[in-house]
Amino acid sequence: MTAPSVPSTRPTSDISKQALFNVLLHRFGVDFNRVTVLDLFAGSGSLGIEAISCGCPNVLFIEANAKAAACIRGNLRLLSVEQFAKVLQRKAEGIPDAVFLDFAAQSDEVLVFMDPPYAEKQLLRDQIKRFLGIFYRQKLLIAAESDEKLHLDGILPSHTLTHGKATFSIYGR
Repeated sequence: MTAPSVPSTRPTSDISKQALFNVLLHRFGVDFNRVTVLDLFAGSGSLGIEAISCGCPNVLFIEANAKAAACIRGNLRLLSVEQFAKVLQRKAEGIPDAVFLDFAAQSDEVLVFMDPPYAEKQLLRDQIKRFLGIFYRQKLLIAAESDEKLHLDGILPSHTLTHGKATFSIYGR
């Protein structure tokens, strides 16, 4: 798998990704065969692709940068898993809620990965609140990566995991 040569892209390290997936599997009981995954600010697509490797049949990758979106498509082809994925080259915050709801309509469980540039804290907070509101009918987990523990007004993460420079705040319902 390759990573795009885009300055704002910071691939999640393999050890951080493994730690995150261990928490999702063992603490939250995520059944990747049943969950729909949204990978926002996807970069190389490594988190969504890892979900596919765990059995996820339905991943939507959102990436605004053209080079990064092309890299995701290339990685999906390289691994022969294109049939499990859709890639949208757009800013996540500009996509209507209906697109996300339609994509996840056949699933009772939704897992959202969010990994914007670390400097984009407010964007990350806004998107976490947005997705907590969008998916009120489904079981929802949001795994948001930042360089620090996130503080949202009145919303506490269910779990926080720090690995190196990466801190994953996991929000769930």
